[in-house]
Amino acid sequence: TNTNIKSLKNTKYTNRKQKKCSYVNIGEFIGYKTDDNRITYFMINEYYNNKRIQIEYLNGVIDNIVLKTDRIIKFDPILQKYAIYFIRLHTNKTKGIKAPHKVILLLCVIELIETKQIKTNVIVYSHLLEKLFLTKWKHHVRELDVYANPKASTPYWHMHSEPFWKLVPFLGGEETIASLQKGNPYSSRVIRTNIRHAEIDKEL
Repeated sequence: TNTNIKSLKNTKYTNRKQKKCSYVNIGEFIGYKTDDNRITYFMINEYYNNKRIQIEYLNGVIDNIVLKTDRIIKFDPILQKYAIYFIRLHTNKTKGIKAPHKVILLLCVIELIETKQIKTNVIVYSHLLEKLFLTKWKHHVRELDVYANPKASTPYWHMHSEPFWKLVPFLGGEETIASLQKGNPYSSRVIRTNIRHAEIDKEL
């Protein structure tokens, strides 16, 4: 987008003395309104003086910019926490490309909550979730050779590595999860047979 943000990519500030900034904090996730009234989102990594800020966009791109304070959009602490969790998702990388599976699954869960098909913090692995996952994959990811056979069961299982997602087996607890991990735990059949549901944090 065309903004008045001055990009200083490829510039190193490692020897500059950092100073405290009065309107944003390191580690804070914020929105920022651009000249064309769009909103972009990023996290504050560092600051170098009372104006210049190092930021990290959702796609991992780092910039050094000057912010206008009247364009900053702040979020409440709960949104802050989960926004950072989402930015820091533990994802596999193949040929330099991050696996998009977890992001697509989160988009599905958000939509199912918005449409009231999910009404609690319980996420059941269902045919509806599988179908929606493939629909959103085609829309957002399209053709990606390195991840050619997307299945909702893969991120549903691997989300267990995130602090806000817990798998609940029919029998046992973490020992069941550890036992399943030795085989092919993220097949649809194994999940339907062994996993009652997943739970996300209630506040999320």
